[in-house]
Amino acid sequence: MRHTWPVIKPMHFVALFGLTAAATFAASPAQKLERSAWHIVTINGKAVERDPRIEFGRRQFAGSSGCNGFSGSYTQGGPALVVKEFMATEMGCSETLNRQEQQVFALLGAKVRLRFGSDGLLYISNGKYTAVLRRAATCSICNPQPAPLPLPSLVGKSWSIVSINKKPVSLPQYAQISFTKDRFSAMVGCNRMGGAYRIGKVEYIVTSQIAQTLRACLDDVAEEEGAFSILLSNDPWMERVSKPGEPIRIRLSSGRNEALIVER
Repeated sequence: MRHTWPVIKPMHFVALFGLTAAATFAASPAQKLERSAWHIVTINGKAVERDPRIEFGRRQFAGSSGCNGFSGSYTQGGPALVVKEFMATEMGCSETLNRQEQQVFALLGAKVRLRFGSDGLLYISNGKYTAVLRRAATCSICNPQPAPLPLPSLVGKSWSIVSINKKPVSLPQYAQISFTKDRFSAMVGCNRMGGAYRIGKVEYIVTSQIAQTLRACLDDVAEEEGAFSILLSNDPWMERVSKPGEPIRIRLSSGRNEALIVER
């Protein structure tokens, strides 16, 4: 696998999602993508890997190709959706995920047709690629939210890892993560992991290749470590979930995995 230091790369283009009458993509009544989230299930009939998804807020969208995260802004007028800006991280991926990512980005960067099916699925096609999407149960950017509290500096503090994927960690006395100016070190309860990081746009933690020890662990701890390592490898975004005066709690989320850390 090739690993590169990920950066946010802005790309400016216009993409139109147009509805036309066709045998298999007949126009359906206009529906808004605003405040909806979708899992990409298949592309050209082939199952995808690592749960790529896309969310639509009021004017912004965000998602993951299964490897890199992406975001941008859009407008929609009836059946046409115009992508005004598109940004994506540039982390090295496996050959399979690279191909999948190219297909996902192509669907966001070309004229495509979409149809909301009576089966609840969303069908998108640009002639070369056809994707089937299933509505997601959760959406991070869909609902209007009050202005978030400013995130504290991660540096120079010790953080306890309280939960992973909404389940309390098995060994809370050992689960912790700390940050220097450009590196992090973490342990969920068995192995140590660490690497370089930086804070990207829209409060993402952008990591490079993560190194990890390979001790044999209890099954529950090994599962937690695997989920946490995948979370950090997919440029999670940060959200403060504590109120003023409370111990600082931050949620890290990649859309598929999440963790809650608390200042010790």
